[in-house]
Amino acid sequence: MRRVLFPFVLTIAFASVTASAQQPIPEERLDANLKQCLAGCRQNNEEAVCQTLCGCTIEQFRTKLSLADYLTLETEMKDGEMSPPVQKFLDDTAAFCAAKVPQ
Repeated sequence: MRRVLFPFVLTIAFASVTASAQQPIPEERLDANLKQCLAGCRQNNEEAVCQTLCGCTIEQFRTKLSLADYLTLETEMKDGEMSPPVQKFLDDTAAFCAAKVPQ
């Protein structure tokens, strides 16, 4: 089941954010990311799995990324080419959150 979950973490679609790098990630963007994650996840997984995985992923974005980092992640995901630091963050987030999924 965990193999099915990783793509949801790695393929969350992001909309553009235009704000200064000093600002936190806007909650409305994180809320939109959560909804997108849940919608994709629910196609193949139970609700409890999706709530855990997607909630954890968004919390990692909120607590570990500055707005500048979030914008970089957003741009690289849209372009389909992720730098090693962004890929590592996504891989680490996927592993961390998948470990929290109810068995």
